[in-house]
Amino acid sequence: DCSSYYMCVHGNYQRFTCQQPLQWNKQKKICDWATNVKCQSTGVTHPQGPSVVVADEPPQPPPPIIDLPSPVQPPPPPPPPPPGASLEPVHAGGALSGDYMVVCYFTNWAWYRPGIGKYKPDDIDPSICTHIVYGFAVLDYSNLVIKPHDSWADLDNKFYQKVVAQQRHGTKVTLAIGGWNDSAGDKYSRLVNDPAARRKFIDHVITFIEKYGFDGLDLDWEYPKCWQVDCNKGPASDKQAFADWVRELSEAFKPRGLLLSAAVSPSKKVIDQGYDVPVLNRYMDWIAVMTYDYHGQWDKKTGHVAPSYYHPDDDIDYFNMDFTIRYWLEKGASRNKIVLGMPMYGQSFTLNNPQVNGLNSPARTGGTAGEFTRAKGFLAYYEICDRIRNRGWTVVKDPENRMGPYAYSGNQWVSFDDVDTIRRKSEYIRKMGLAGGMVWALDLDDFRNRCGQGAHPLMNTIKSVLGRTRSTSSELSPSLSMHPQLPSTTPGRLSSPSVTITPVTPTTSVQAASHSDEYKVVCYFTNWSWYRQGEGKYLPEDIDSSLCTHIIYGFAVLDSSRLQIKPHDTWADYDNKFYQKVTAHKKNGVKVLVAIGGWNDSRGSKYSKLVNNPAARRKFTAHVVKFILKHNFDGLDLDWEYPKCWQVDCKKGPASDKPAFSAWLKELSEAFAPHGLLLTAAVSPSNKVIDAGYEIPALNRYLDWIAVMTYDYHGQWDKKTGHVAPMYPHPE
Repeated sequence: DCSSYYMCVHGNYQRFTCQQPLQWNKQKKICDWATNVKCQSTGVTHPQGPSVVVADEPPQPPPPIIDLPSPVQPPPPPPPPPPGASLEPVHAGGALSGDYMVVCYFTNWAWYRPGIGKYKPDDIDPSICTHIVYGFAVLDYSNLVIKPHDSWADLDNKFYQKVVAQQRHGTKVTLAIGGWNDSAGDKYSRLVNDPAARRKFIDHVITFIEKYGFDGLDLDWEYPKCWQVDCNKGPASDKQAFADWVRELSEAFKPRGLLLSAAVSPSKKVIDQGYDVPVLNRYMDWIAVMTYDYHGQWDKKTGHVAPSYYHPDDDIDYFNMDFTIRYWLEKGASRNKIVLGMPMYGQSFTLNNPQVNGLNSPARTGGTAGEFTRAKGFLAYYEICDRIRNRGWTVVKDPENRMGPYAYSGNQWVSFDDVDTIRRKSEYIRKMGLAGGMVWALDLDDFRNRCGQGAHPLMNTIKSVLGRTRSTSSELSPSLSMHPQLPSTTPGRLSSPSVTITPVTPTTSVQAASHSDEYKVVCYFTNWSWYRQGEGKYLPEDIDSSLCTHIIYGFAVLDSSRLQIKPHDTWADYDNKFYQKVTAHKKNGVKVLVAIGGWNDSRGSKYSKLVNNPAARRKFTAHVVKFILKHNFDGLDLDWEYPKCWQVDCKKGPASDKPAFSAWLKELSEAFAPHGLLLTAAVSPSNKVIDAGYEIPALNRYLDWIAVMTYDYHGQWDKKTGHVAPMYPHPE
């Protein structure tokens, strides 16, 4: 078959066919005239071509080849929707003000898809993007210069010319080099580590960009030092060499008014090893963070493609959008340079057992390939919404909006971002003061209005939020809080011409002023406040140990599978030595305990499963003693919120929680006593929770102290103002 060839799309080989009368030229890796090919029908070529997807950690194993014929005619129209499968309509009104960037990737292979999946330059809606990035050009392995990925599309069919023509609408159009497949091997490393090769590349790429009319270059090497997410492959010199390359490109581009950007990893491991963030921040016009592909078929269990926030059932606490963005900021990126990535697709899975269909359910392989995108483990939004609207798939949404929805039917399962999730992420961009949003990719949204939400429903949702002008008043930054019911706050000084703040003069330390049998001053330290910006950042070095008799490190969490204690954030707790730095305050006479639990970690049944299982309690107790002693803590503080009344809902937990919690305390106390370890608890102020969840005589007997959380009596959940911590009854 002289006209067929294979291309790797989203980690799977797919069969494509050159349009007649062209044949596949395996030397040039293009569709070419038959006279130039001289094919003798000896078989099909499997090109190791450039990437056609921006993928993220960890890479999946070599996928099987998928041979899917290309239908000539579009498929028949879908059947009428079943009852109740409605999707939110999105209106396409308004315009982009330009205050926020909306960066859209165009892919030059989507036109090979069949029927209504085909996407060409003519399908681009010029009203929904401020910047279009053409993906991809590639790096020539031998010459280490840029070259087209698919000259049949890029040049012969004038895709370069047609996409660049969007400039007439005021849109900037840049060219991306790299991608997942093109990042395989050592060629980018050889380029950046060779100053002469860098100079040659820069001279050539300027000529290339200006020849085809692009406004700049987008770098998508995945990734310096961590080639295709394997940080053992690349040399340590990649990090500095990549920074040098970026600086030299910028210095050459600026006199010509060319833009320079990069698509970068969301992984803190890759960020640490591959990127000199202050240098990238200085020389890039924007940094597009690929906050997606946190989970996929490579995990062998279900997970969300692009979670927004930490979830108690996460295996890796920092695999979420909020952590990633705050970490880039922490490492030196400016808010006005960061562009937040959003997926127009979902990661799909084939469940081992169709009856086990929640998060983290065993899934032996990727989901069935979509009829248009034709890649196992991957579905475009227009394929997902069709399954929901027309095929009866069940949709599950997180009630706390920590991630977008997932949907399933039989043994098929997919996680994705819907209109509501994309809206919340766009609002997050505004609240965080970021430069804008980025999408992968234009051809994956429902651009033909297949599902009745309007054409480009996800893109138009972004437009509706980011199209508005940037607020002149300060938009509050979302706080990274373990207690999501608390309102967000913005660090800053309290000031008002009508308010006088009484100064406080430090006196003798509480340790010197108190005897052991008198008063305690128990202070919680939180391991997430260091992610705050500016004056709000709080580190172990900021602790004034003269203020406290006891410091409690918040939080460790309960592993939902093993029912054992584990760190909440190993990056802070271990890598940045927060455990060590906080316990170092013991030298000043302060006792330092570690707390387990917190609001988020109390969600669900795991604490109840632990306390109601005597064998699990014994296992926990034996392990936690070792954990506490290993990390030099003086004891354990229990912050399960709450026995019987899980997250204040007394209908959720079994009545057995109350005696089981008491039994757990008794066993912990008996195990702790020989080691001189302290045992405490933070408990509810609610009489309803107290009655339903606590056997107070048992708590009083086995705990060294009981910390009553006499706050959060009122908050935004009341839908009216109220004091957070009133002391006495008030007539109102």
